[in-house]
Amino acid sequence: KSKRIREMLKEFQCPYLEGLEDSVIHELLLTPGEARTRLLVWLLEKFDSKVQQVLTTHKSDIGTIAKLTQILSIMGLCSPHDYELVKGSTSLSKQIIFLDSLVEIIHYNISCGGSTDVPRLNQEKDKCCIFLDNLCRREYLSSVFLSPISLVPPDIAHVCGIDATLDNTKGSSFGQLQKEVLELKQTIIERQHQFEELVESHTYLPVDATTLDSLCRSLQVSLSTLVQLIDDFYQSYKNEIEPWTKRDVPVLSSVGPCTKRINSHLLLVNELLENASKLQTQCTKWNEIRH
Repeated sequence: KSKRIREMLKEFQCPYLEGLEDSVIHELLLTPGEARTRLLVWLLEKFDSKVQQVLTTHKSDIGTIAKLTQILSIMGLCSPHDYELVKGSTSLSKQIIFLDSLVEIIHYNISCGGSTDVPRLNQEKDKCCIFLDNLCRREYLSSVFLSPISLVPPDIAHVCGIDATLDNTKGSSFGQLQKEVLELKQTIIERQHQFEELVESHTYLPVDATTLDSLCRSLQVSLSTLVQLIDDFYQSYKNEIEPWTKRDVPVLSSVGPCTKRINSHLLLVNELLENASKLQTQCTKWNEIRH
């Protein structure tokens, strides 16, 4: 698929690939960086010329990638949280599938005449149909219809004790529903009486404006401190913790296990020597007693 992606990009006459070898193009496609981000922006502009207008408010690289993730998720190529996929930090297989899907959609868009500023309704309908057809052919749609469809709201289904799905063909009778409604009404009346008793038995003191203002100020200070702590933790995570999580897993040598085995053998030899020394002492005492 990587070769197919390169061929289609050359067919699109991508200006970022002119004069580059296949190995360099492969590295550009699958390595995170500004060059990959520019290539994604160029591909999306081939799909819709208004993409650049959406990205003008995001000058930093992080903001651009976040906005690209949002646009690509709307196109159905990734989820709204696939930031690392768009950035190019995931596995090569996922990146190749992602880029292949994007290039194929753009190919269909160009084959239909490309995007226009004011498309006609029929043209827009045909483009949407081709896009959905291409998207649906990539996955089996049977999994989409496996989730049960609820015909009854969850709260009523819980109270009535029924399974409100398409598989439940029996449902509940009107008499059972009416009985549950009456019981629910009686419960609400009882809770209302309990609330009224609590209000009568507990008299709340009037709120002083000065006390209320002092409490509000204290709460504001506490919330400001909490926000500052959250910001400090976020900065610490970004600067200290996150770089460690992105490092490669170290490859350990066999020195550690070998040292552990030698140490265990040494402890066993020491134990045998101690037991031999105790045995020698006992034998010496036994010989002394005999003589």
